[in-house]
Amino acid sequence: MKGSGALRVRWHRLADVQPEYLFLLFAIPFALVFILMLPPGAGMDEANHISRTNQLAAGQLTSYPVGVAEGELTGDSAVLYGGSVDKGLYEASEECGNTFRNASRYSFPPWGSESMGMEERLGQGSVEAVFSNTAVYSPLVYAPYVVGFWIANLFSLNVYSAVVLMRLCGLLVYLAAFFLAIRFIPLGKWAVLFIGLIPQVLIGSCCISADNMSNCAALFFIVCFMLLVRSDAQPSRRQWVVLLVSCVALALVKMTYFPLVLLLFFAPIWNKSLRHRRQMLTIGGIFVISACVFLAWYLLIRNINTGAMWVSFLGRTIDPESQKAAILERPLRFLYVLGTSILNQGYFSFGMFGPIDYRRDYNSSGTFSVLLLVLVLIYFDRREHPGPGLSRRSGLFLLVSYGLFLMVTIAIYLALYLQFNAPGSSVIEGVQSRYFIPLLPLLVLPLALLSYRLQFRGGSAADAAKAKGLRNVRSTVFTMIIVFLAIQELLAVNALAYALYLY
Repeated sequence: MKGSGALRVRWHRLADVQPEYLFLLFAIPFALVFILMLPPGAGMDEANHISRTNQLAAGQLTSYPVGVAEGELTGDSAVLYGGSVDKGLYEASEECGNTFRNASRYSFPPWGSESMGMEERLGQGSVEAVFSNTAVYSPLVYAPYVVGFWIANLFSLNVYSAVVLMRLCGLLVYLAAFFLAIRFIPLGKWAVLFIGLIPQVLIGSCCISADNMSNCAALFFIVCFMLLVRSDAQPSRRQWVVLLVSCVALALVKMTYFPLVLLLFFAPIWNKSLRHRRQMLTIGGIFVISACVFLAWYLLIRNINTGAMWVSFLGRTIDPESQKAAILERPLRFLYVLGTSILNQGYFSFGMFGPIDYRRDYNSSGTFSVLLLVLVLIYFDRREHPGPGLSRRSGLFLLVSYGLFLMVTIAIYLALYLQFNAPGSSVIEGVQSRYFIPLLPLLVLPLALLSYRLQFRGGSAADAAKAKGLRNVRSTVFTMIIVFLAIQELLAVNALAYALYLY
């Protein structure tokens, strides 16, 4: 009996473990499995992201025309953008990725596959590659992968080793971003842990992609915003600088997420010190600087038709200018198409495993992830407190967050309608659940704030953690969170094993 009592005490103490360290405990081992086992090119458009990384690493800021796509069914043509990339890296990532997605049986492991060129060294020649869909992304999106490529090229590594090294650099950014976000966010630490360990987020961070930096930049900005409004204290100079950096980062990742910066103009609602003229001018200045950066990059890539490379593949006309004309000609019809598409989208497809669910032949389920979301919304770290700022008008915080979510969602659908669908199309194709991952904090954190206020009206999470009567409840919820996290990640590993035909 004494031993069981001591065990309960230890478990009660373990239930107060800091969530940022628990995040690393789960993320690192599973991420290493995915990085090593996922074939090069297996991620969403990873071969094209690798080519864009290669181009930036060679010092070429923007892509250039490399050909023309002819539509076999429509007779239309579109200019293709790309550039000169490493021959071995390009051919291996294309071949390996296509085999993974389309073959009846994949040749695993990739590092032992001679037919896919995994042993070929970097620097053995170049080739002109088409990657219009990734040519629009700024150097910031690929910064960690460029560092990995430079190191791989310095030591003339083989293709597989180069891809793994680039992925590891991206993983380090993901781990650092979520670790620091969980540590510094004033409320919703467990909710951020949940978002970081969604299989699609974790697996996406293990691939070379524009999603990883977009997720991190959006989270970085939202954490900075919550720190800004949690109290009525005037922000320090360092806090303003960090906020500016977060806004500029948003301007340089996927363009559809830039409207998140508008959240700044609502900050004076919660932080009274921001209502002074000087503080308002500072907020306006940060917005203007980030908007100028956004506009400068847009002007550099505005002529690139990202859907051009799909003209021949999809057999459809993809012309943004013609699409704009169709929208203006029949605006009510477009609003109907937009509305029905938004309503039919599965925003919480937590059971989707991203690149390892390409063939749709794995019966994935998001049940454990949904249950996990409920648990993290009722479980709080003893360090969490919304402060006087966020404690005021929590309902308005929800309305503003959800309104901004809708605005960015419309931007995502409009971008896909212009760049991926035929002019006047009656549906909006190409929208994937991963595009909404950077917006998840807008949906989850207001709910965490409401949950906190309902649970701790007369005290705080720290007081509740000390209360003897609640220790067993906290330990039970903590246990369920650990179990569901483990099940969720093991299901993802099982899905990858299934996709690789290892059983």
